[in-house]
Amino acid sequence: MIWSHWTLLADGALDAPGRLAQQSDTAPETRGGDARPMPQLRRITRRGLAALGALALGASPALAFPDRPVTLVIGFAAGGATDTLARTLAERLAPLLGQPVVVANVAGAGGTLGADRVAKSQPDGHTIGLIPSAHAVVPGLFARLPYHPIEDFTPIGFVGDSANILVVNPALPVRSLRDLLALARSAPAPLILGSAGLGGFQAATEMLRLETGMAFERVPYRSGAQAALDVMAGRTQMMFANVIEVAGQVQDGRLRALGATSPTRTTLLPDVPTFIELGFPEFHSDSWFGVVAARGTPAPIADRLHEALGSVLAEPAAQAAMRRIGVEARAMPRAEWGGFLARETARWTAIARASGARVE
Repeated sequence: MIWSHWTLLADGALDAPGRLAQQSDTAPETRGGDARPMPQLRRITRRGLAALGALALGASPALAFPDRPVTLVIGFAAGGATDTLARTLAERLAPLLGQPVVVANVAGAGGTLGADRVAKSQPDGHTIGLIPSAHAVVPGLFARLPYHPIEDFTPIGFVGDSANILVVNPALPVRSLRDLLALARSAPAPLILGSAGLGGFQAATEMLRLETGMAFERVPYRSGAQAALDVMAGRTQMMFANVIEVAGQVQDGRLRALGATSPTRTTLLPDVPTFIELGFPEFHSDSWFGVVAARGTPAPIADRLHEALGSVLAEPAAQAAMRRIGVEARAMPRAEWGGFLARETARWTAIARASGARVE
C-alpha cells in the first residue's frame, strides 16, 4: 500500500501523490561530448528507508503490536469462573497475537483493584482487562473510585453473558415463579432470601423486588456457595446464583429452579424459563463479561485486539469451553460494546444507590 502511494526520490525524500516533487526527474549527463538530459536512476537510500519506516509506524501502530507479552488482568482470585474464562481466552489469543497472553489476578475490593490496574497502565494495548458486570455496579456502592468506570477505558470487545438463576428449597410448596409470588403474598412472615452480593447488594435480588413487587427478608452471605448450602438445608427459602454454581444441584433435585435472568435460556439448564418469558420483559440482570484497555489506546491496536477476540469467540472449541462454565459467547462491535457498558453502568449505579447498600 505504501509503495503504491509514495515515491522514494534519489536523495531519500518522500513525494506524496498529487504533489510536485522538488527535485527534477532528469539530470544532465555527458555522453560522447554532448550534454543532454537522461532519465535519472532512482535509488533507495538509507535515509529513504528510514523515512518509509517512520511513515509505516505512524500510519499504523498495530503493525508493531504486540512486541512483548500481553497481560490480561482480572480483579478476582484464581480458580473462580472469571479466572477460568480469562485463561480460556488467553490460551487462544496468544497464537493470534503472536505473543504470550498472561493472566494476572489482581483480586480485592469487588474487582476494583484489577480495573484500576488497567486504567493506570500504559495505553499501548499490552495490558488489557476482563471486566464482569460488577464493574457497572461498584460506582453505586463505593463512595469514591480511583478511576472513572467509562472514561478511563477503551472498549475492546464484549465476550459473553451468563444466566443467574432463581432457586428455592425443593420442600417449598412452589413449582413456578407465579406460585412463589402467591406464597409470598399469603405467608404470615416474609420469605428469606440469601444474597451473596458485594456490600449486601445483588443485582438480580433488586430486580426481583423492583419488577415483581415481592417482599422478602434478605440475609447477606460472603459467598454464593454458603448461601446455596443454607437454601438446601432449609435455613433460607431462596436465592439467586450464577448458573454454574447451582446447575448440578438443580439437576439432582437438591434445588428447584424457577427462572433465569438472561435474555435467552441457558444451555446448562434449558428447561428453566427466563423472566422475560414469564411476563417480566424488563427483568434482565445476567452476568456479563467484556474486555477493555486503558484510555488513549490507539484505535489500530484496539481494533487488532478486537479482531483477535472475535476470532476466539467464533471458535467452536472456545464456545464449548465457555459453555462449560455457563458463559454464552457473544461478540459485538467495539462501539456497541462501549455503548452497552455506558448504559449498564448508568442503570446499575442508579439501582445500587437507591438500594442503600454501601461498601466502606
